[in-house]
Amino acid sequence: MVGVFMVSDYALLIASLAALTRGPTSPVRWLGFADRLAENPHPWGEPVPDVLLIDTDGNRGECLAWLKSHPRGKPRVLTLARKAEPGVVDELMSAGASGVIDGQCTEAGFWKAIEKVAQGEIWLDRHSTGRLWARLSNQERAHAEQDALTAREREILCLIARHCGEPTRALADRLHISESTLRNHLTSIYEKCGVPNRAGLVAHALKNGFG
Repeated sequence: MVGVFMVSDYALLIASLAALTRGPTSPVRWLGFADRLAENPHPWGEPVPDVLLIDTDGNRGECLAWLKSHPRGKPRVLTLARKAEPGVVDELMSAGASGVIDGQCTEAGFWKAIEKVAQGEIWLDRHSTGRLWARLSNQERAHAEQDALTAREREILCLIARHCGEPTRALADRLHISESTLRNHLTSIYEKCGVPNRAGLVAHALKNGFG
């Protein structure tokens, strides 16, 4: 079971999601909620949630400040932005969120997003992923000679951007290499891009491409 804690000042939204996560088919355990993070940056107590679901509408500034000051890791952060415009998505991912869901998200999509983020993967809608891929493709051609990444590393970065929700094994299969070889490449890419993990790499790419 994935432990979920929510931050929102929208009582009806909290009640609806709490009821949803307590249903008989729910794959998550509802751990509670807080209306904001400013007074207490760690309001969940024990156990630490696997996923922190933050409602950013009307409170994006506080959310961004918390993300930037909080070490990446557990809990992983899934943000809810009912109008997830491109600038909002880029801003949240760059600050350290592991995913963004919008007001059009279905129940099935919500469960999938929770699952992916809990597993340390990225959750973005197809539009955001496609926009990222287009940007990276253009920037890869424009900045290839200036970039510290090797040609193979650029290929891997583009693949991760295009298939950011896939596990490492699936990415390795696409590249026809072993998981261990891919992890070695990723270690080098993380170091060159100054990021700690795949979530940071996608956020870095969303913000400024190959840096």
